[in-house]
Amino acid sequence: MFAVEIGNVTKTFQTVTAVDRLSLAIPEGSVYGFIGPNGSGKSTTMRMIANILYPDSGAIRVFGQERVGTRSAELGYLPEERGLYRKMRVRALLEFHGELRGGRNVTSEVNTWLERLGLADRADQKVETLSKGMSQKVQFIATVIPQPKLLILNPVAANAFGGRGCRDQGIGSGLNRGGQRDGRGLIARWRARDQGCGACGNGGRGKDHLMGGF
Repeated sequence: MFAVEIGNVTKTFQTVTAVDRLSLAIPEGSVYGFIGPNGSGKSTTMRMIANILYPDSGAIRVFGQERVGTRSAELGYLPEERGLYRKMRVRALLEFHGELRGGRNVTSEVNTWLERLGLADRADQKVETLSKGMSQKVQFIATVIPQPKLLILNPVAANAFGGRGCRDQGIGSGLNRGGQRDGRGLIARWRARDQGCGACGNGGRGKDHLMGGF
């Protein structure tokens, strides 16, 4: 079964065709990258997968279900800009996000991810004291704590870990290697091919971007 199936999808904005008859299939339990310059349709495609935008034509299926209505709880999406409650302390913020979406106690998982991404010593500090890079990692943890089957990362989040760092810091291994058994996967986008090739394996070219499975 495929995590994502896109069939002949087109999306236009007035006179601009952002995605032109795109078809692709992303296997379950894979790391998949969209790599290319600005304007090549990466963000638009990801937003259509996340059900934020709707295609003008064609069909998109996630885990066999066509994208209709609200976003599925099986999908975690980290957009380019995501707000954090800056006055909250890091651990409390992450527990709040995890319990809100997952409906369960997530303290143990929060502590594991803080340790994995080098933020354990910042757990009791307020978000407003963090650097931009640390804030991006907190945003990432908030997205993965609910354990989505499919995770979509924007370029800021992807570049924060960059290429092979995506695997070295436990993102690929934590979400994908272990998740292959139950079909979890990761989609990310990078602006530069060199950054993404460390995380994605062989792939085929679309109109203006490289797509690869890992």
